[in-house]
This record gives sequence, structure tokens and C-alpha cells, in this order.
Amino acid sequence: MAPMNIHHSTPPTHTDASSRGWPTGVLLLAIAIMLAATQHAKAAADWAVSCPTEKACVAHLDRKGVQILIGRTKDGAPLRMALRLSAAAQKGKPVSMRLNDGWQAGLRVSNCSEKYCEAGVATSATPVAIAALSRNKSGIIAYEIKDSILLIEFTLAGFPDALQRVGE
Repeated sequence: MAPMNIHHSTPPTHTDASSRGWPTGVLLLAIAIMLAATQHAKAAADWAVSCPTEKACVAHLDRKGVQILIGRTKDGAPLRMALRLSAAAQKGKPVSMRLNDGWQAGLRVSNCSEKYCEAGVATSATPVAIAALSRNKSGIIAYEIKDSILLIEFTLAGFPDALQRVGE
């Protein structure tokens, strides 16, 4: 079996301050301030709610390589949770979600189309998963694509508001 490569969805970047004539300390401080402001603004809008029909809304987090969906198929139906993954994922392969407090869920890719694959959470396990998401601040999802493992970090900023709008 060939060795597996691990890829993060957002690769680190490198800036050479000396080539631009900026003192390194000033440049690093400016970058830190800009990153803090950007991350705060981004975190506040991580979760959104879409309502395809008047009585069926879905809370979702959209990242390159994964979309987390929580919603109802119709009014009065129980909440469901699913992960939409890259179409390059393979049916039956494992998907792992781990949250910052150590809680984790092991799922499997259950079906695939030309546009995406899905890993669904059982209806009976959805309340447990939602409770875990509600008490955490961030997490990571990992799954295999060919000979690589894709790691996708996410935050739960805005999750409680999105979930309330869906009507937990």
C-alpha cells in the first residue's frame, strides 16, 4: 500500500518581510492585527441559514471540501444532519469529525453523485451531535480522497443562532 499524504484545506503562507523593506517586527504586528480582525469577522458569519421552502430551513457551514447541513425535510420532521463532501470521496470510506473538547464522530460516506458525496448522521444520533456542536467552538473533519487525507478545520461561531433559526 502506498503511503498516504495529508493535506490541509488551507495551506500555510510565507511572507518575506526583508524583501519589501519593512522592519520585521512592524510587519508581523500589522499582519497579526489584520488576521485577528479578519478571523473575527469571518467567524461571526461561519454558519448561515437557507430556507428552500417556507417551513423547511437548513443551517449550514460551507468550506472547501465539506458542507455541514442541519435541518428538516418538512415542517414538524425531526432535525437531520449530514456532511456533503467532495465528489472524489468514495462510498463506504470513513469520515471523522472531532471537536475541540475531544468529542468525535465516526461516519461513512453513504452515497455519491456527480456533484458531491454524503455522510449522514443517523436520525437517533442527530440530537447528540447537535448538543456536542453547541458546546464547542471549533472542529476538524477528515476523510480520504484517493491516496490523501483531507483535513478541514471549521468554527462553530454563529452555530447557536443558526440552529435557533432552523427551529431546534
